[in-house]
Formats: sequence, structure tokens, C-alpha cells
Amino acid sequence: MHGLVYDRVGDFDGFLLDTEEGEHAFDCREPAVEQIISRAWAERILITVFVDTQEPWRPARFVLRA
Repeated sequence: MHGLVYDRVGDFDGFLLDTEEGEHAFDCREPAVEQIISRAWAERILITVFVDTQEPWRPARFVLRA
């Protein structure tokens, strides 16, 4: 995890992930996703994000790893 993104009024807007190709930005605003990502950030949990090749900016699945 490389960063959490919030819009100008403080609403969750997505996150940044360090990848082998460099930093990748993901766009999402769902509160449940914010909870997952915030937990991974705070607890330094390794996270794998899967995407659909048609929409690589939108996360499709998450795996939190111990």
C-alpha cells in the first residue's frame, strides 16, 4: 500500500498501490472498500488487488495476506 486518496471534502476516493511497474492508482468510493484498505494500511497487511483488464483502475477483488 502506498497511499489513501480523499477528495476535497474528505470523502474516500481511492488508494495508491506500489506494484512491480510502479505506483498504480485505484478509483473507488465504496465505504466497505475504504474499511478494507484502511485496515490494510493501519496494520501493514500485505494486500493483493485483482482487476478486470478492461478497467484496470477499478479493483475487482482483494486478498489480505498475513
